[in-house]
Amino acid sequence: MVNRLHRKWKTLSAIFALIVGALGALSETEAMRFPVEVPEGSPMDPMFPRPVFAIDGQLVPREISSNPSYWPFPLPIHISCITASMGSLYAGFFPNRLLTSVAFEADSWLRTIGANAFAHCAALQSICIPAGVEVLAHDCFASCQSLASVTFEWDSGLQRMESHAFHDCSALPSICLPGTVQTLGTHCFESCRSLQFLTFDTDPHLHAIGMYAFRHSAIRSVSIPETVRTLEAHCCDSCYALTSVTFEADSQLQDIQERAFFSCFNLRSFTLPATVRELREECFCFCVSLVLALEENSQLQTIEKGVFFGCFHLQPIALPETLQELGKECFCWCNASFPRACEIAPRIQETGARVYCLSRVTDITLPDGTPAHYTEGYQDWLRSRGA
Repeated sequence: MVNRLHRKWKTLSAIFALIVGALGALSETEAMRFPVEVPEGSPMDPMFPRPVFAIDGQLVPREISSNPSYWPFPLPIHISCITASMGSLYAGFFPNRLLTSVAFEADSWLRTIGANAFAHCAALQSICIPAGVEVLAHDCFASCQSLASVTFEWDSGLQRMESHAFHDCSALPSICLPGTVQTLGTHCFESCRSLQFLTFDTDPHLHAIGMYAFRHSAIRSVSIPETVRTLEAHCCDSCYALTSVTFEADSQLQDIQERAFFSCFNLRSFTLPATVRELREECFCFCVSLVLALEENSQLQTIEKGVFFGCFHLQPIALPETLQELGKECFCWCNASFPRACEIAPRIQETGARVYCLSRVTDITLPDGTPAHYTEGYQDWLRSRGA
């Protein structure tokens, strides 16, 4: 009895499997021939158990998106958005080992290259972004490790580059960004280990350089547009090839955040714009070759903890009268050619411990009327001198 039931169950299971397989094959074949409308609010059509790719709101099966032989290039003029289905690990053209270049018809309507659209396309070597594109979404070209040429049409209207847009594009040697770009997202060019030169087209509108934007890249020099107000934390962290940072005239920069240039061992030339008010924690820490200059009429108010820690070759600095705070260990280990005399600004209200620890400062002048409540750093220096 049990054996007969078992045999019947196996027979029914086999028939069911055949039916499901046939329906699945039919559905997938039909989908390749006829694009399927994306259900509103649904990132993935339930017809496909595998990740899919969307062009203008229509789902494209992974078999098409990952094989150029199925998809006509250049991409048609009417496409306005290339994007990946939400929640899909294998989204967009990923993983595409055959795609080497992408072209768009003249006067393309494309406005957005969406998240993960070309991520991990290992063979992709070049792309020209149409003028109408306004957004490069997060990870859109991440880990395209053969990508060596990224260009923009001359009248590009690109406004936003989101996080990880070109992260780990290790073959990219240089890039010229349109002047219309307003933000560089976090990790935007991180680990681009061949990226040596970045320039901006005429009349830049950039407001901020995001966290980790160039971390671990091979960038050699950076010219910061006058419109930039913030250099965010770690933006050039561990850029070992970076030798100079320059600012356009009338710079509006106000804030250099935590570890912005941490361990940039070869950074030498840096003139701090007069508009900068805050140097955040360790922003120049271990910039062992740094030669810093302050513009006239500097408005600098705060030098936080460890800002110049380990800057062995730091040259004499005339601290501006606007300075109000020296953080803990901010000049610690500046022991190569630090100024032999250092005048403390008269408006300083707070000084952290060990400000000049292990530096070669041999004389400090306290102006008349120096408040007693901020002299901890000075007393610490006296103790280190055996006074």
